Amino acid sequence: KNDMIVLTDDDIIYPPDYVEKMLNFYNSFAIFNCIVGIHGCIYIDAFDGDQSKRKVFSFTQGLLRPRVVNQLGTGTVFLKADQLPSLKYMDGSQRFVDVRFSRYMLENEIGMICVPREKNWLREVSSGSMEGLWNTFTKKWPLDIIKETQAIAGYSKLNLELVYNVEG
Repeated sequence: KNDMIVLTDDDIIYPPDYVEKMLNFYNSFAIFNCIVGIHGCIYIDAFDGDQSKRKVFSFTQGLLRPRVVNQLGTGTVFLKADQLPSLKYMDGSQRFVDVRFSRYMLENEIGMICVPREKNWLREVSSGSMEGLWNTFTKKWPLDIIKETQAIAGYSKLNLELVYNVEG
C-alpha cells in the first residue's frame, strides 16, 4: 500500500538521479492526493481528436514550473502502489494506456502534476519508434478513444484547488 512505484518506458533513457528526484517531487506534493510525472498534456475542453489542440509538456523539453495536467505519460510516472489502477481496469487500453490511466486518476480524484526539469533530463532511445506510433495511431485516433479522452479533457477537468496550490 505504501510502496512507491516508478513506471518506465523502454524508449526512454533515465538519468542516474531520476528516482531520487521523482521521490523528492512526490514528497513535496504529499499534502495533495496526486501523482507526478515528466511528460504531460492539457487538452482543450471540446477535444475532437485533433492532436494539435492540446498543450504537451514533452519529457525531452524543459519545464520551469510544475503544471497540473489532464494526462501523464505512464513511462514517466511516480506514484504510490495504492494509486495504481488494476490490470482489470487497464484491460483493453493497448496503444492508449496514458488516456485510460489518466481517466482512472480523474475518477479517483488523484491529481496529476508534470514536474519541472531541465531540457533533455530524460532522452529518447530513438525517435523512430515514437514517430511510428504517432503516424500510425496517435495522429488519428478511433472514435471510441476520442470519446474516452473527452472524459478527461480540458481545463474544466483540472482540480482548481490543486492548480491554485501547485501553480500559484
